[in-house]
Amino acid sequence: MLTRLQVWILFGCFVLVGGIFLALALWPHPGDKAVADVLPPAAAEAPPLRPLPILHHTPLPDRYFRLTVKGQGALHGAQGEEKGIGEVELKYAHQKSVDGVILTDLRVHDERPALLEELGLPCVLIGPELSYRSFATQSAVWHDDAEGIRSVVRHLVELGHTHIAHVAGPQNLVHGRSRRRAWSAGLAAAGLPEGPRVEADFSAESGARSMAELLQLADRPTAVVFANDLMATAGLSLALSRGISVPGEISVTGFDDIELAAHLQPSLTTVTTDVLAWGRAAATRLLELVDHQPPTPHDLPDSRLVVRSSTGPRDDRHHPPR
Repeated sequence: MLTRLQVWILFGCFVLVGGIFLALALWPHPGDKAVADVLPPAAAEAPPLRPLPILHHTPLPDRYFRLTVKGQGALHGAQGEEKGIGEVELKYAHQKSVDGVILTDLRVHDERPALLEELGLPCVLIGPELSYRSFATQSAVWHDDAEGIRSVVRHLVELGHTHIAHVAGPQNLVHGRSRRRAWSAGLAAAGLPEGPRVEADFSAESGARSMAELLQLADRPTAVVFANDLMATAGLSLALSRGISVPGEISVTGFDDIELAAHLQPSLTTVTTDVLAWGRAAATRLLELVDHQPPTPHDLPDSRLVVRSSTGPRDDRHHPPR
C-alpha cells in the first residue's frame, strides 16, 4: 500500500501537465464566461468556440488517458517512449480527429516537430528556449528556467557553500541540459569550480539513489541542487533516514515548487514557476494556429526562488573550510 508521502510524490509528477490540462479545460460551453480566462478580451467577444480535439504528447513512461473537456470535444493525452515515436500522432491525424498538438519535454535533437510538420498538424512547443528549425505550422512558448537555477546557486554561495553538487535530469532533454548548464554557469560566476554531478532521470528513485552516491564521497558536498522537486524530496528523505541533518550537514534545493514542497520537514527550498500561465499561453497560441490567426503576445512570469528550511549556512563543524 502506498504511504501518504508516496501518494504526494506521485501527485507532483503531474503538476506541469496538469497546468496545461487546466488551462485547456477552461474552454466554455456556449454562454460560459470562462473563455476570458483562456483567450484575450477581443477573443472573448467572438462566437463560441467549436469543439477542438487536442493531442498532448510528452515522452514519459507509457500511459494513455482521455479527458472530456466541458462537453466540447476531448483532450487526448498520449505519452510514449522514443521507440515508436509518432504512432499516436499518425493515428489521430489519419482519423482527422486531431486539430493540434502541444509538445512538451523537448529533446535536444527532437525529431517530433519535423514529423508534425509533415503531418500538417499545428503544434505549440513548451520548454526552455533552444535553437530549432522553424516550421510554418508551429509556434513556441518559451520559459527561462536557467535563471531559477542560477538564483539557487547564488543563494547557496551567500550562505557560505563552496562545494555544491548537482543532481541533473536526463541530458537528452532540453530542460535537463538547461538546468545543468545554469548550475555550472552560476558556480563560474561565483568563481567556484563545479562540484560533483550525477545524472538522474527526474524520478524519486533516481533522486534517492543520487543522494546516496553523493553521501558516499570522501569529500561530500555541503549542498545539493536537484533539477526537480521530486528528486529533491526523495534525496532529502534519504539523507534524513541516514541521520544526516538537513540543512545542518547538507543543504538541499529543488525546482518546480510542487505543493508537497512547503509541507516537508524541513520544507524544501525550491524554484517556483507559473505552470498555469504556460498552459494558458500554449492553449491560446494553439487555437490561433488552428484558426490561422496572428499570435497574441504573452509575457510569462520569471521563475522565482522560494527560500524555505532545507537550506542553511555552511557548518564548518561538519565541513572544514576547503
